[in-house]
Amino acid sequence: GFSQKEVQSLYATASFGYKSYIFLDVTARNDWNSSLESIINPASSNVSYFYPSASISGILTDAIPAIKSDLISYLKVRISTAGVGNGTSPYRTSYSYSIGPGHLGQQYAYKPDTKPFVNLKPELMSSNEIGIEGYFLKHVLKLDATYYINKTSNQIIAQRIPSPSGYSSKLMNAGLVQNQGVELQLTANIIENKNMHWDL
Repeated sequence: GFSQKEVQSLYATASFGYKSYIFLDVTARNDWNSSLESIINPASSNVSYFYPSASISGILTDAIPAIKSDLISYLKVRISTAGVGNGTSPYRTSYSYSIGPGHLGQQYAYKPDTKPFVNLKPELMSSNEIGIEGYFLKHVLKLDATYYINKTSNQIIAQRIPSPSGYSSKLMNAGLVQNQGVELQLTANIIENKNMHWDL
Protein backbone atom coordinates (compact mmCIF):
# COMPACT_ATOMS: atom_id res chain seq x y z
CA GLY A 1 0.00 0.00 0.00
CA PHE A 2 1.01 3.62 -0.39
CA SER A 3 -0.36 7.10 0.10
CA GLN A 4 0.55 10.46 -1.36
CA LYS A 5 -0.23 14.02 -0.30
CA GLU A 6 0.99 17.31 -1.70
CA VAL A 7 0.96 20.75 -0.11
CA GLN A 8 1.91 23.81 -2.13
CA SER A 9 2.35 27.16 -0.36
CA LEU A 10 2.98 30.84 -0.89
CA TYR A 11 4.51 32.75 2.01
CA ALA A 12 5.32 36.41 2.56
CA THR A 13 6.75 38.33 5.50
CA ALA A 14 7.53 41.95 6.27
CA SER A 15 9.06 43.80 9.21
CA PHE A 16 8.86 47.49 10.07
CA GLY A 17 10.48 49.61 12.75
CA TYR A 18 10.08 53.20 13.86
CA LYS A 19 12.83 55.02 15.79
CA SER A 20 14.01 51.73 17.30
CA TYR A 21 11.14 51.52 19.78
CA ILE A 22 8.07 50.44 17.77
CA PHE A 23 8.20 47.24 15.70
CA LEU A 24 5.64 45.56 13.46
CA ASP A 25 5.97 42.08 11.92
CA VAL A 26 3.39 40.62 9.54
CA THR A 27 3.20 37.34 7.65
CA ALA A 28 0.77 35.85 5.15
CA ARG A 29 0.55 32.29 3.90
CA ASN A 30 -1.75 30.39 1.55
CA ASP A 31 -1.73 26.61 1.28
CA TRP A 32 -3.17 24.30 -1.36
CA ASN A 33 -3.58 20.88 0.24
CA SER A 34 -4.39 17.84 -1.89
CA SER A 35 -5.83 15.95 1.10
CA LEU A 36 -8.89 18.24 0.96
CA GLU A 37 -9.56 17.68 -2.75
CA SER A 38 -12.69 15.72 -3.61
CA ILE A 39 -12.61 13.54 -6.71
CA ILE A 40 -16.40 13.20 -6.52
CA ASN A 41 -17.07 16.94 -6.58
CA PRO A 42 -13.87 18.91 -7.32
CA ALA A 43 -15.74 22.21 -7.57
CA SER A 44 -16.71 22.02 -3.89
CA SER A 45 -13.22 21.18 -2.65
CA ASN A 46 -11.67 23.39 0.00
CA VAL A 47 -8.06 22.80 -0.99
CA SER A 48 -7.04 26.45 -0.59
CA TYR A 49 -6.86 28.22 2.77
CA PHE A 50 -5.23 31.48 3.88
CA TYR A 51 -3.86 32.41 7.28
CA PRO A 52 -2.04 35.61 8.30
CA SER A 53 -0.27 36.76 11.45
CA ALA A 54 0.77 40.10 12.91
CA SER A 55 2.62 41.28 15.97
CA ILE A 56 3.40 44.76 17.25
CA SER A 57 5.63 45.70 20.14
CA GLY A 58 6.74 48.96 21.70
CA ILE A 59 9.48 49.85 24.16
CA LEU A 60 7.70 52.36 26.38
CA THR A 61 10.81 53.46 28.25
CA ASP A 62 12.32 54.60 24.93
CA ALA A 63 9.12 56.07 23.52
CA ILE A 64 8.33 57.97 26.76
CA PRO A 65 11.66 58.63 28.50
CA ALA A 66 9.89 60.33 31.43
CA ILE A 67 8.70 56.96 32.81
CA LYS A 68 12.23 55.58 33.01
CA SER A 69 13.55 55.68 36.57
CA ASP A 70 15.28 53.66 39.25
CA LEU A 71 11.96 51.87 39.77
CA ILE A 72 11.25 51.14 36.07
CA SER A 73 14.43 50.40 34.13
CA TYR A 74 12.81 48.93 31.01
CA LEU A 75 9.20 48.41 29.91
CA LYS A 76 7.94 46.75 26.73
CA VAL A 77 4.40 45.81 25.62
CA ARG A 78 3.43 43.44 22.82
CA ILE A 79 0.27 42.32 21.02
CA SER A 80 0.09 39.49 18.51
CA THR A 81 -2.39 37.43 16.53
CA ALA A 82 -1.63 34.39 14.40
CA GLY A 83 -3.51 31.74 12.45
CA VAL A 84 -2.59 28.26 11.24
CA GLY A 85 -4.46 26.04 8.79
CA ASN A 86 -4.22 22.27 8.57
CA GLY A 87 -5.46 19.55 6.25
CA THR A 88 -5.84 15.85 6.96
CA SER A 89 -4.43 12.52 5.85
CA PRO A 90 -4.95 11.60 2.16
CA TYR A 91 -7.99 9.87 0.63
CA ARG A 92 -10.48 10.91 3.32
CA THR A 93 -12.74 12.93 0.98
CA SER A 94 -13.34 10.21 -1.62
CA TYR A 95 -14.48 6.61 -1.70
CA SER A 96 -11.12 4.86 -1.85
CA TYR A 97 -10.64 1.12 -1.46
CA SER A 98 -7.78 -0.83 0.07
CA ILE A 99 -6.39 -4.06 -1.35
CA GLY A 100 -5.75 -7.05 0.86
CA PRO A 101 -5.63 -10.85 0.89
CA GLY A 102 -8.88 -12.73 0.72
CA HIS A 103 -10.16 -16.28 0.37
CA LEU A 104 -7.76 -18.88 -1.13
CA GLY A 105 -4.99 -16.34 -1.60
CA GLN A 106 -7.03 -14.06 -3.84
CA GLN A 107 -6.81 -10.27 -3.58
CA TYR A 108 -9.88 -8.37 -2.48
CA ALA A 109 -10.82 -4.69 -2.45
CA TYR A 110 -12.17 -3.45 0.87
CA LYS A 111 -14.28 -0.35 1.27
CA PRO A 112 -13.29 2.11 4.01
CA ASP A 113 -14.79 1.83 7.51
CA THR A 114 -15.14 5.62 7.70
CA LYS A 115 -17.59 7.34 5.38
CA PRO A 116 -15.76 10.16 3.55
CA PHE A 117 -16.84 13.78 3.67
CA VAL A 118 -16.57 15.31 0.19
CA ASN A 119 -16.79 18.93 1.43
CA LEU A 120 -14.23 18.65 4.21
CA LYS A 121 -12.88 22.02 5.39
CA PRO A 122 -9.41 22.69 6.79
CA GLU A 123 -8.90 22.94 10.53
CA LEU A 124 -8.17 26.51 11.57
CA MET A 125 -6.28 27.49 14.71
CA SER A 126 -5.90 31.05 15.97
CA SER A 127 -3.79 32.44 18.77
CA ASN A 128 -4.11 35.92 20.29
CA GLU A 129 -2.02 37.31 23.11
CA ILE A 130 -1.02 40.49 24.88
CA GLY A 131 2.03 40.75 27.07
CA ILE A 132 4.34 42.99 29.03
CA GLU A 133 8.04 42.68 29.82
CA GLY A 134 9.84 44.87 32.31
CA TYR A 135 12.95 45.34 34.38
CA PHE A 136 12.56 46.99 37.75
CA LEU A 137 14.75 48.29 40.59
CA LYS A 138 17.80 48.79 38.36
CA HIS A 139 17.41 45.37 36.69
CA VAL A 140 17.11 43.49 39.97
CA LEU A 141 13.64 42.18 39.06
CA LYS A 142 12.35 41.06 35.67
CA LEU A 143 8.66 40.42 34.99
CA ASP A 144 7.28 38.75 31.86
CA ALA A 145 3.46 38.42 31.79
CA THR A 146 1.26 37.14 28.95
CA TYR A 147 -2.51 36.72 28.55
CA TYR A 148 -3.51 34.41 25.68
CA ILE A 149 -6.61 33.03 23.96
CA ASN A 150 -6.31 30.06 21.58
CA LYS A 151 -9.15 28.79 19.41
CA THR A 152 -9.50 25.77 17.11
CA SER A 153 -12.45 25.57 14.70
CA ASN A 154 -13.61 23.16 11.97
CA GLN A 155 -12.02 20.25 13.78
CA ILE A 156 -11.87 17.14 11.59
CA ILE A 157 -13.32 14.30 13.62
CA ALA A 158 -14.74 10.83 12.96
CA GLN A 159 -18.23 10.45 14.50
CA ARG A 160 -19.59 6.96 15.19
CA ILE A 161 -22.70 6.02 13.20
CA PRO A 162 -24.97 2.92 13.21
CA SER A 163 -23.36 -0.08 11.51
CA PRO A 164 -26.39 -0.77 9.20
CA SER A 165 -25.22 2.31 7.28
CA GLY A 166 -22.29 0.23 6.04
CA TYR A 167 -19.77 2.29 7.96
CA SER A 168 -18.60 2.48 11.55
CA SER A 169 -18.03 6.24 11.48
CA LYS A 170 -18.22 9.31 9.26
CA LEU A 171 -15.97 12.32 8.86
CA MET A 172 -17.21 15.77 9.75
CA ASN A 173 -16.14 19.29 10.64
CA ALA A 174 -17.35 20.06 14.14
CA GLY A 175 -16.43 21.67 17.38
CA LEU A 176 -14.91 24.88 18.59
CA VAL A 177 -12.25 24.49 21.28
CA GLN A 178 -11.04 27.54 23.19
CA ASN A 179 -8.51 27.83 25.96
CA GLN A 180 -7.16 30.90 27.65
CA GLY A 181 -4.81 31.68 30.46
CA VAL A 182 -2.09 33.80 31.97
CA GLU A 183 1.62 33.05 31.97
CA LEU A 184 3.83 34.79 34.53
CA GLN A 185 7.59 34.64 34.91
CA LEU A 186 9.45 36.55 37.62
CA THR A 187 13.25 36.57 37.69
CA ALA A 188 15.21 38.04 40.60
CA ASN A 189 18.89 38.95 40.41
CA ILE A 190 19.48 38.88 44.16
CA ILE A 191 23.27 38.75 44.31
CA GLU A 192 24.83 41.35 42.06
CA ASN A 193 27.75 40.31 39.81
CA LYS A 194 27.30 36.64 40.73
CA ASN A 195 25.13 35.71 37.74
CA MET A 196 22.65 33.91 39.99
CA HIS A 197 18.95 33.90 39.04
CA TRP A 198 15.82 32.38 40.44
CA ASP A 199 12.75 31.70 38.27
CA LEU A 200 9.57 31.75 40.31
